[in-house]
Amino acid sequence: MPSIGLNVTLVGLTTKTVMNINGYSTLNFYVEESLGNREPTEFWVEARHDPNNRYLANKTNSINQNMRSTTAILVGLIYYVPPVINEITQEETAEGKHVLELEDISLISTNRNNNTSQQSPNLPWMNQQGSNNNRSYRPPRGATSRRRG
Repeated sequence: MPSIGLNVTLVGLTTKTVMNINGYSTLNFYVEESLGNREPTEFWVEARHDPNNRYLANKTNSINQNMRSTTAILVGLIYYVPPVINEITQEETAEGKHVLELEDISLISTNRNNNTSQQSPNLPWMNQQGSNNNRSYRPPRGATSRRRG
């Protein structure tokens, strides 16, 4: 199947923590949105990655661990795994599911402002004061002048 560039935004909730299932670190999200007129309005998304990827392991392990509520931006390839049907009994032995193969995760924490009861997202790229104002001058590392002689 050819890859198609598709940007989809889903809003899902989970109260679970990461589990190891079939050699993958897995976290399930419940989504209550419609992706189109042929898709169900409620479904589960299984976000998973190789547990040997330390970057993704550290990020997924901190979901629902360090903060009471975690907002995460999950980036990856999503596909549908159809249900498994027993050929003899014609009964469904495993439900169909949407699987997101994780490539990156960004965690966004919300800080409570003491003056009001509103929460505002803490986005690192929004907190920069200026383009280069906070950088001090440093000479380049390993750069030495060489004379030919």
